[in-house]
Amino acid sequence: MVSEFRALRAGVIKLWNAQATEPTRESMADMIRFNEAIDQEAAESISYYSTKLEHSRDVFLGVLGHDLRNPLGAMRMSAELIAKIGPLTERQKMYNKQVVLSADRATEILDQLLEVTRTRLGSGLHVLREQMDMAFVSRELVEEMRCQHPARTFTLAISGNTEGHWDKPRIGQVFSNLLGNAVQYGVKDLPIDVKIAGYSKGVSLSVHNDGVPIPKDAIGGVFDSMVRGGSGGVGTTNLGLGLYITKEIILAHGGTIRVNSSEKKGTTFTAFFPRAADISSAAKEAA
Repeated sequence: MVSEFRALRAGVIKLWNAQATEPTRESMADMIRFNEAIDQEAAESISYYSTKLEHSRDVFLGVLGHDLRNPLGAMRMSAELIAKIGPLTERQKMYNKQVVLSADRATEILDQLLEVTRTRLGSGLHVLREQMDMAFVSRELVEEMRCQHPARTFTLAISGNTEGHWDKPRIGQVFSNLLGNAVQYGVKDLPIDVKIAGYSKGVSLSVHNDGVPIPKDAIGGVFDSMVRGGSGGVGTTNLGLGLYITKEIILAHGGTIRVNSSEKKGTTFTAFFPRAADISSAAKEAA
């Protein structure tokens, strides 16, 4: 597309040069307007093409995620039935367990793909609010991470009133994604610190890890979809969708999330979930 605009521009300039005997102020003004028109048309065309391309990609990912769930479910169910049919050797049990774990992992990836496509196609993430205690969920998820990563150290500090009306499974996703990110990119010998603080209008959650900081030129895009961390980067496994989904869940609750990262202070993700309808004043309190 860009090459076509360049060829058009070059052709017009060539004809103009062939016909013009000596440039005048009027002819120069015409050429400037022509170049501006070409630039504007090229920008609009590229923007339209990019939008259509992203939409097609999101539709494809949505269809892919939906259609793969059934065969994955059948695979997991078959593995569970095999375990019940008769005695298996230890090696067979190990392989069978791996099939179940891999199916669950693939299903988790598909769930994230479906959530991303829903948000990008305009339907957004739905939250079902209920009375819950943020501290209770934090204890559950931190203990779960301790079981999964016994070699890592997790600290948990809770203060203030941590009750409110939020979507409990979605809040669990936020904890899981942020803790998983800290485990993946934090220094293994240093603790991961989790803090839950209740304020009059909401509750803040922060997850801190020490490690290579996020590069300054990358920190602005850490919550974009399809962004994964490399050495010193951020993100999660599962195609780098974790932080994007985390942001969308927090925004769906009317909250905010920010990240600070440096060599001296490490990396800290801080989310704020308002309890009240006055989101703006609640967010200012947590700042």
